[in-house]
Amino acid sequence: VARKVAVERVLQELNKLLTGRHPAKGLRHLEATGLLDLWLPELRAAVGCGQHGHHRYPVWDHTLRVLEELAAAEHRALKTAWAALLHDVGKPPTRTVEPDGDAHFYGHEAVSVELAGTMLRRLKAGNDLIQQVGALVKHHGVHPDDRWSDAACRRLLRKFHEDDLDEPAWHALRTADQLAKGWGDE
Repeated sequence: VARKVAVERVLQELNKLLTGRHPAKGLRHLEATGLLDLWLPELRAAVGCGQHGHHRYPVWDHTLRVLEELAAAEHRALKTAWAALLHDVGKPPTRTVEPDGDAHFYGHEAVSVELAGTMLRRLKAGNDLIQQVGALVKHHGVHPDDRWSDAACRRLLRKFHEDDLDEPAWHALRTADQLAKGWGDE
């Protein structure tokens, strides 16, 4: 029966789920029922995909926590919610493990942008949403700090401008991503 649902309707319902008060709860239901595999199969590999020491949680659990952090902050912009869901979708295919067991995800941002575009096009999302989510995903791992030179900050802002990045949405995603790493939970 679920296969007969129009893809446009699926997108509408996913939009509501992602911008709702408890998106992780709905996504866990999609995972448990197999609907995640039907509509967002690229996310399946994230379930149980362990990460390195910078993250306390596996990729899927971290992703759900990012969405919950956004909801708790009352930041429910659609582009930010989709970016939160898809920001690490490229981690499983880029995962490498060192002999000491440390996992790395080199280039996962670019793969995540590509997969996010593929998934959103399949769901018939609008070009604006696809572009905005792509820009947020592309830059989600950028963490400027006091050590950055003025020139480095100007280059970053130029890249943001070139990608038409919504800086408040980027900041919300970046903050939620940092909080969802789980090291403040202890």
